[in-house]
Amino acid sequence: MKPSVIFKRSIDIVMYVLFLLLMGQCVLRGVAHEWLGIAVGVLFVLHNVLNYRWYKALFKGKYTALRAVQTAVNFLLMLAVLGCAVSGVLISQHLFSVGSGSTIVGGSFGGLSRDALARFSFLMSIPAILGALVLDIKDVDFAAISAGSAGVSWPCIIIGTLVAGISGYFAVKWLLKLITKRSMRPFAYYTFVLGVLVTVDIYFSHIVFK
Repeated sequence: MKPSVIFKRSIDIVMYVLFLLLMGQCVLRGVAHEWLGIAVGVLFVLHNVLNYRWYKALFKGKYTALRAVQTAVNFLLMLAVLGCAVSGVLISQHLFSVGSGSTIVGGSFGGLSRDALARFSFLMSIPAILGALVLDIKDVDFAAISAGSAGVSWPCIIIGTLVAGISGYFAVKWLLKLITKRSMRPFAYYTFVLGVLVTVDIYFSHIVFK
């Protein structure tokens, strides 16, 4: 077997094993689960790059019933993986959460600009916020609000939204300035030690997380 074929098969096997681990959140949870998802995403992209000839052959030759079904299944699997990746980012509670410190710290160790990382981190929160809005808006009783029986009125909602938007804007602006001018390494060391302690407690000592 050629070395290139062995490498491709190895990528597929590793991706399959990691995907199985992703399905069992009782094995790896929290930050570890999200890093595992990123690893699978990278391997998925690498798999497609290594098998680029498959895309080139899509418009060549005749399509039998079997080939049509196989092609359709491949594209459906691709859409499913992409859907998992997008939904994973939207529901992320650690790496892609609002103002995620893990994103900023991880990128800073990679030599990237803290300002760019901070802006990217907040940018990644927009899909999560919009997704939460779409999911929650269906539970809002607009008729009760208009009738005044919901315990809150439209003026209160409008004023509250404006105040939250203005205060949020200045809070984010202040935080971006703080991140740009001050080192994040102490925070990185703090999160690393805290992560180790939490992991040990979850799986062994059970002092806090029982």
